[in-house]
Amino acid sequence: MRILYESDGGRKKGPRGCCNSPGSEKASGVSPPECTSTGILADTPQPMKVAAVELRELKALEIAARCRIECKEGTWLVPSQTSPATKYRVTLGDAVSCQCEDFQLRRLPCKHVIAARIVCERDHDGKPLEIDTTVIPKRKTYSQVWPVYNLAQSIEKHRFAELLFDLCRGIREPIHTKPGRKPHTAKDSIFAMTYKVYSTVSERRFSCDLSDAHADGHL
Repeated sequence: MRILYESDGGRKKGPRGCCNSPGSEKASGVSPPECTSTGILADTPQPMKVAAVELRELKALEIAARCRIECKEGTWLVPSQTSPATKYRVTLGDAVSCQCEDFQLRRLPCKHVIAARIVCERDHDGKPLEIDTTVIPKRKTYSQVWPVYNLAQSIEKHRFAELLFDLCRGIREPIHTKPGRKPHTAKDSIFAMTYKVYSTVSERRFSCDLSDAHADGHL
């Protein structure tokens, strides 16, 4: 099949019947390719349409899994994949909206809307968050069992020394081959250093605690 080109002053035009300008469209009666509601060309093969939709859903799943999506005053804040510092305001419900270019162009759910729906289904059972602006939020507090708390505080240092001694008891000692005075054992050194850090006092004040530990058989 041969394609003939028209010549206009040495400049090539497209094939006969091809629309290269808005005027040629009217003259030839050929309309530009139509797009579907998803933004995909109408004559695009079906596998390519499915791939485009699945890619948008895959990106939404990635956003929902890796990013922090918050809901403030009924609006979901969905971060951008290319620029995490940028967040798009997404509204769910009857009037779905998003600030991204994809939604503004297609007016259909984008990856940010799908990600917000995923988080809503996952964390809130698909129900809209109820926000009562008339009630001042209160910090949750827990009751304290004071007798048990006082007992734990009063014997904390003794229990700490006993548990630390049990932990250090399993430390293997290195073989000492050099002549001279035998150094302190590794378990005693580690016990003393850890106990000193726990005490949060100076070295001179810690001498009393170290003497008590030696009297209790921990050193």
